[in-house]
Amino acid sequence: METRNVTPNQFSKGMYILFDKEIYSVIDLQHNKTAQRRATMTVRMKNLLTGKVLEYALRSGETIPQVIVEDREVTYLYADGDSFHFMETETGKEMALSKEKVADQKFYLKEGDNVIIAESGGDPITLKLPISITLKVVETPPGVRGDTAAGGSKPAELETGLSIKVPLFIKEGDIIKVDTRTGEYLTRAE
Repeated sequence: METRNVTPNQFSKGMYILFDKEIYSVIDLQHNKTAQRRATMTVRMKNLLTGKVLEYALRSGETIPQVIVEDREVTYLYADGDSFHFMETETGKEMALSKEKVADQKFYLKEGDNVIIAESGGDPITLKLPISITLKVVETPPGVRGDTAAGGSKPAELETGLSIKVPLFIKEGDIIKVDTRTGEYLTRAE
């Protein structure tokens, strides 16, 4: 893994850092400056393996290792028991990511879709998914007529196994757009 030292004022959203010997993605930043105290930066970060979100205050003079990341475009091929298999679009070389590194992102992968793998020093770290994807609704109860006054919702299971809440007018077989960051319904796909 390649790293370089940076100070908190060099942080940006989406940056990868090494904190307590684990890789985190920076979610949010907030500068704090109070009278007679050194400036601090409150950083919200998400652990790439566990998904746990931390909020930590760092002093402006501290140095933290930034993980230097290289993006590689790949096509998702298939999953077996412990890993997810991808093919590099440029070279045709096959690579695998463990189910721990893919985690809940597995619900947004369809065979044949192109995604980005973030690597550091030749080792895959995580997947970078598009902001939204289209998925087919495979199971949802019918909407109850007249039950739309409050803009109701109902559960739906999608083709990848993801379960989300959708509006009452969505039927089985519909293609919908889902936000990969939040796992929420966005709109019906055209």
